Amino acid sequence: MKNLKHRRFAALSLLLFLLTLLLTACPTETIRPSFTREGVMRDTIFSVEERGLGAVMVWVTHSDQEGYCFTDGDLADQARSLIWEHDGEVIIEYRAAGALDALNPCARAESDPQYVVYLGKSITAVAGR
Repeated sequence: MKNLKHRRFAALSLLLFLLTLLLTACPTETIRPSFTREGVMRDTIFSVEERGLGAVMVWVTHSDQEGYCFTDGDLADQARSLIWEHDGEVIIEYRAAGALDALNPCARAESDPQYVVYLGKSITAVAGR
């Protein structure tokens, strides 16, 4: 009887230990509810800056606190052409940089706390309002 209780206690302790280990191994970005993970914005492009490895940083007119980094070659080319050829607004879909994006040319390279760098998922030209 005593041996059975000892085994149950040991099994429960092991299960709780494994659960704790699993929860601590998860990325912290997924458990922070106030953290912006992704979104969509509409604005006009203010500037497009070249970063490294073909990436570009897009800055928009009405926000000086966020930059949008495009690392995909086609999206970077589209951003470059939109600043020269498009007079209207753009819609940018973006996501927050995570721990796995540390090697991104512009995701975590910006250490200035004055603005946040988001990773661009798409950029679409739309007519101005």
